[in-house]
Amino acid sequence: MQRKSKDLDKEIDGLKKQLLEIGPMRPGSLSKQCRHTKKGAYGEYWQLSYTFNKRGHTEYIPGPAVKAVQAEVKNYQAFRNVIGKIIDLSIKAFSAGGPFSGLPVWLGPVDIVRSPQG
Repeated sequence: MQRKSKDLDKEIDGLKKQLLEIGPMRPGSLSKQCRHTKKGAYGEYWQLSYTFNKRGHTEYIPGPAVKAVQAEVKNYQAFRNVIGKIIDLSIKAFSAGGPFSGLPVWLGPVDIVRSPQG
C-alpha cells in the first residue's frame, strides 16, 4: 500500500527536526596508527582520514581529543543517515502526488521508456 503524500511530508518534517538536534560533526574515519622502526614500535597515534571537495585529507588527532572527534564522526554519520531518509521520502512523496500532482503529466514524475532501435 502506498503512503499518502501528507503522511510522508509529516515524516520528513520530523526528520528535519532531528537534524537540528545533531551536534558538531566531522566527516571521515578515525583510526589508531602505529609507526614501526627496525628496533620495534616507535609509538601509537590517532589519525582522521576524510574526503572533502574531492580531495583526501589526513589529520593527526592528539590523544585527549580522540573522544570528542569520535563523537563528531558519529554525529556526521547520523547526519548522513537522516539526510538519506529525507531524500528517500521526498522521492516517494513526489511519486505519491506531492506538490506537483496538479501539473500536466509532462511536468510530473517521468518514466523513461526507450524505444527499440531498428
